Amino acid sequence: MDLSPFERNTFWSVVIGSTFFWLGQIAVHPGAVQRFIAVSSFKESKSVMFWSFIGFFVIKGLVTLVGLLMYANYHDCDPIATKAVQQSGQLLPYYVMEVAQQYPGLTGLFISGVLSAALSTMSAGLNTVAGTLYEDFVQFVLKGKRQSEATQAFMLKIIVLVIGLICICMVFVVEKLGSLFQVELRK
Repeated sequence: MDLSPFERNTFWSVVIGSTFFWLGQIAVHPGAVQRFIAVSSFKESKSVMFWSFIGFFVIKGLVTLVGLLMYANYHDCDPIATKAVQQSGQLLPYYVMEVAQQYPGLTGLFISGVLSAALSTMSAGLNTVAGTLYEDFVQFVLKGKRQSEATQAFMLKIIVLVIGLICICMVFVVEKLGSLFQVELRK
């Protein structure tokens, strides 16, 4: 339990850093703010925040549990060191393939779950960005000209389409950049 602020990853730096990170994700992230604004009262907004916190807590607990299960399974045989996988991001699919090989259809269920979670997250993110761009830029350019609801919906769909295409193009750029962040804990 090193208290040094100069060490990159210690118990306290992870606990304190994660607390502020998740507080920001739950309280002031544009997607969260959009959920708070969408309800009709402050009481409902508090309820949304409470249930969002519970959901994040459960998800983080499950992710931690899966990490512990993977560690227990691979503590004496590192798949990266044995070249079974090339990157740490391939460990979870490798683990699922190894554990679920005797149960037909379970790997497909895992892949469909990952895909649906990714699409759901991407959809919510695109919707948030489109709404923000529309409110901050499009309405500023239109300077008070009232748009019909159908026109607003159409403009939001166009913004989502453009941002989605930009995201698809950025995949090819990011792919060439390599690793951007330190993911593994190293001393």
